[in-house]
Amino acid sequence: MACRVYFTHTRISLNGLFERYLGSITVKPSTERNYKAARFYLEEHFGKDRMIASISPSDAEGFKRAMRDSGLAQATTSKFIKVARQVFRRAIKLKFISESPFADVSAGSQTNSSRLRFVPRDHIARVLDACPGNEWRLLIVLSRFGGLRCPSEHMALRWQDIDWARGRLTVTSSKTEAHANRETRQIPLFPEVGACLRQAFEEAPEGSEFVFSDRYRRAGVNLGTQLKRIIRRAGLEPWPRSWHNLRASCQTELSERFPIHVVCHWLGNTTTVATQHYLSVRETDFSAALKPHPGTEHALQNALQYPPESARKEPKQPTVKNEKEPDFQALSYSCETVRFVQVPPEGLEPSTR
Repeated sequence: MACRVYFTHTRISLNGLFERYLGSITVKPSTERNYKAARFYLEEHFGKDRMIASISPSDAEGFKRAMRDSGLAQATTSKFIKVARQVFRRAIKLKFISESPFADVSAGSQTNSSRLRFVPRDHIARVLDACPGNEWRLLIVLSRFGGLRCPSEHMALRWQDIDWARGRLTVTSSKTEAHANRETRQIPLFPEVGACLRQAFEEAPEGSEFVFSDRYRRAGVNLGTQLKRIIRRAGLEPWPRSWHNLRASCQTELSERFPIHVVCHWLGNTTTVATQHYLSVRETDFSAALKPHPGTEHALQNALQYPPESARKEPKQPTVKNEKEPDFQALSYSCETVRFVQVPPEGLEPSTR
């Protein structure tokens, strides 16, 4: 019988572990950036030449405290802890270590509600006026009124994805393509989106395939920095997570008019994700709550101002005891009237004789 032999590598550094891990996986550019950022902080804290076998659970907890004390957001710290878990789990699988020091380190929530903003329409109107061209206007409109992820879903748009007759737009999503039947989704051509796309189509060069030109589609273009410049040019303070909050504002606004499952189908996320990372409470929600519900204000107002009369016609009078009326005496029976019946000797069951 053949025996399986494992060779345990006890001398591997943190840098060597990341080199092996990143070289063995294929991820999207955004995920790769997250891995690289986590690697930077881990190697800065422990040292890139630190042997992974020497990292203890208390050292892992110390890394979490250091990230928290450095001023990083809770969501960022949580992301780094989760990356460390994945990398050290691979180290266990490769027999570099027997246990992960990050196994019991709680990552915490990646939800950061303090960075969630609703961008109202009047602000968007000012930003659109400050845009340098129609392509920039289309970028913003597709995020704020179509709910597209920028830049991945914008740059994948082709003119053939637009169904002008049915009023629909097919969106190709690299974020959800790994899930079954979620490579693409369809959204309505909302009035704001349809009008902006129609103008872009009329200005597009003859025979062009993609909605956006190569100027925006080439790698390395930083649309976030440019968007912040445009927001400042409009006289506004840039909101956090500029592109994400445009998409989140779209979902919050659509959820007023349509069921949440319909909106999530259009935007390509789940109700759980929408509740945690997208939907926000606006000042207009508080204002609307102070107004009476249409059609019931008069009836409710009258009911609240004029409470119904009591059904009792006369006030309740206190009961006065009549001294002439004798008290009822408790009924009693003489013990002599009770008959004693002896139990038959054969017991309670009927006789079988």
